[in-house]
Amino acid sequence: MLVSNGRALGSVASAGHGTMSWWFDLRAKPGSPFRGDAPDVMDRLRERFGHWSEPLPTVLVHAQTAQFSPHYGHCVPATWGRDPTTLMGDAAHTMSPAMAMGRVQALEDARALSRSVGDLRGYERTRAKIVRRVARFAGRKIPAAGDR
Repeated sequence: MLVSNGRALGSVASAGHGTMSWWFDLRAKPGSPFRGDAPDVMDRLRERFGHWSEPLPTVLVHAQTAQFSPHYGHCVPATWGRDPTTLMGDAAHTMSPAMAMGRVQALEDARALSRSVGDLRGYERTRAKIVRRVARFAGRKIPAAGDR
């Protein structure tokens, strides 16, 4: 289930065997109070997200630890290959999981690549124009740690 407060996105789902998988997408730089190595990070997560719609407050009350999976955004270059080699999907253009666009963009890469055999740089230039806009939009939707 996806949950939002209108400015950010979170999710909670059954992970089997009585466990839950949950996540929030939040910008956090090294040294931030929302990084995995920060002291009292669970208390800070409860304070930040505990007022959201159920079941997130209940999950946070019972959660003992959090694992952090950092996402690193980067500018999408015009080309991302060389000679007879190219990339697709996250290898070419990472983006925030908050907008659920990574898989879609990888599928669109595959379709475009199948139509561009013999012109890899053309495939890259065509896709880069589109993916750059999607990645920029998705990145804007991640709130900074101080935003509420």
